[in-house]
Amino acid sequence: MLRIPLHADDMVLTLAPPWPGWGLAAQVAVLAVMGLLPLALIVGLYRYELRLVARLTASLLLGLRSCGLLILWVLAGLHPVVGYVERHETPSRVLVAVDCSSSMAMADPQRTEAEQTALANVLGVEPAAAPRLTRHEIARRLLDDDGLQLLARLRQRHRVELVGFHETLWEVNAETAKGLTPATDPMGGAAATNLGLPLRRALQEAAAPSSQLLGIVLLSDGQHNQGPPPVEWLSEMRRRDLPIYAIGIGSQVPPADLAVVDLQAPRQIYKDAEA
Repeated sequence: MLRIPLHADDMVLTLAPPWPGWGLAAQVAVLAVMGLLPLALIVGLYRYELRLVARLTASLLLGLRSCGLLILWVLAGLHPVVGYVERHETPSRVLVAVDCSSSMAMADPQRTEAEQTALANVLGVEPAAAPRLTRHEIARRLLDDDGLQLLARLRQRHRVELVGFHETLWEVNAETAKGLTPATDPMGGAAATNLGLPLRRALQEAAAPSSQLLGIVLLSDGQHNQGPPPVEWLSEMRRRDLPIYAIGIGSQVPPADLAVVDLQAPRQIYKDAEA
């Protein structure tokens, strides 16, 4: 098959001989036989007609027959097709989900020195400032233009959809990233983390006929601790070949679960007395 661009960018001439399984040499040989054999017969007829009619008439008949042969040879041997090309660009999409549970408001001063140094290098801050950054501030620095510019880099090639989640999920403006604040539930308690919400949202987006969803970027600090386990959603994403790019925010060193801040007790007590 041979494609020849015509004068317009959206027009192309396609030549497709009817023997796609044959080699190029075989196709050329067959086309040559198809053209030369009838042409030899036409020339022989021309030479014979020179003895019957005037040369001008014989030449005119030769030209008409040659043109007819050429048209038939092109149509039968090359199968020419003029096609019009229409281009429609559908931008690919990326879903960015940010954990906004209450634990994202915590800092991690218990990080090792190596972790603090690596975090400072990634975020572009002083190593001394890294222990004071909360997990939410780290996530914002990864996304914002003042930090790693993750959102801006993704927007250069894809259409970005930004969502925040904890026990619920909501959409956020990907240009400003406002609305990504660690929240508490309406009763004043801590908002838990439901990892099934962004995974289910990604599957819903991927099910659309023209979604072009490439994957989900997930920023979170911990494990799933609210709602049914997301195993079903993970299996479905694997089946659809929909990748998850997880960015863990926190530390490999767990924070202290309990600390004695103050102890109030009498300095002296009698023997066998209860304090």
